[in-house]
Amino acid sequence: MLHLVLAWGLFEREPWARMLGLALGFLALPRFPLGTALGIYTLWALLLPEASGSEYERLARGDGRLNSAAVSS
Repeated sequence: MLHLVLAWGLFEREPWARMLGLALGFLALPRFPLGTALGIYTLWALLLPEASGSEYERLARGDGRLNSAAVSS
């Protein structure tokens, strides 16, 4: 259930979702092998790159700019 809340929070770019993701990533590490792999990836994606924290905060604030190509409709 908590993972679904996390998925929703990250999808909606809620400010609290990054910290919840980090906590769940740490808790997943002892669950070898899949939990360990997913925990390492979660920590790598949300924690290690220093720019990811500031980028997530910017997206959560709603600046409206994304680092992606424009999508034609």
